[in-house]
Amino acid sequence: MAQSSEITRSTELESESEPVSDAKVLFSNLIALPLEDLVIPENEASMKKVLSVLANNLSGFSEEQARQVLELEDLVGILVEELENLQARYEELESKEKELMEKLESLLKEKAQISEQMYENFKQI
Repeated sequence: MAQSSEITRSTELESESEPVSDAKVLFSNLIALPLEDLVIPENEASMKKVLSVLANNLSGFSEEQARQVLELEDLVGILVEELENLQARYEELESKEKELMEKLESLLKEKAQISEQMYENFKQI
């Protein structure tokens, strides 16, 4: 994710003098990121700040664009939270999978030992 950190640096509002135009540029940078990069705290905070700036300056947008900005402002928080939850669940399942694979390897090893013992016992008969 080296690219993400480079993008992260360019996803912060540069100045307060032109907040709407800066926010539009920043929004373009952020919206181009893969969704999982929005979970990076700096990107998430930047996206929320940018949407807040845009939502507070809707006069520069058409009615449809203004509606979309407001919807997106609500949606981003929900999507980021869902993605964080999915990532946590995925990590939990990966951990459980590793644990189960270790148990399976142990069981297969024990099964092979029992099979070998049975074979040795049958040879003696």
